[in-house]
Amino acid sequence: MEIRKAGPSDIDAITDLMRDFAAFEDLSEYFEATPEKLAAVMFGESSFVNGLVAEDGAEVGEHVEVERLERRTDEGRPDHLAGGAGRGR
Repeated sequence: MEIRKAGPSDIDAITDLMRDFAAFEDLSEYFEATPEKLAAVMFGESSFVNGLVAEDGAEVGEHVEVERLERRTDEGRPDHLAGGAGRGR
């Protein structure tokens, strides 16, 4: 078995595996991912999702990971006080 970084050619298989998992968990009605949406967040200009693929002759598994999302100020700096957390008076 080989584990490697996911590439653009893996998008359809990853989406299928994610859809199958949603069905297994009885959550299909909430599954909204499409190959186009997944490709945009994994390989687009502002990508923030990483993935691994496990293969044993065919793709048999995937791991998708979202980088920590950070709210930004209008100036583009991280907004560490978003939502008022830790804000002093």
